[in-house]
Amino acid sequence: MWGAQEIAIVLGAIGGGAFIREAVSAVWRAATGREGRRRADSDAGWRARDREATKRRKLQEYATHLRMELMAAGVPMHELPPWPRSAPDTGPTNTKEKT
Repeated sequence: MWGAQEIAIVLGAIGGGAFIREAVSAVWRAATGREGRRRADSDAGWRARDREATKRRKLQEYATHLRMELMAAGVPMHELPPWPRSAPDTGPTNTKEKT
């Protein structure tokens, strides 16, 4: 029969300690509801990003339509207003829970 010391040695040798720690941590987050709040916050962030991207694409399509209308009306290309500049990339969106 294996004793506690032998089990600890085997778990330590194969990295089982890290697995057990992560498993206990996941169970604790699920039991306290923290995981659900984190997921809800993350989902809300993605939905907001998708709404903004949809609005931006619609504006870009409309600007293209207006430029095509101007060209169809005979306005030379060099007289068309320049394309609006895109906003610079602000980097990744932090969706991690603030502690």
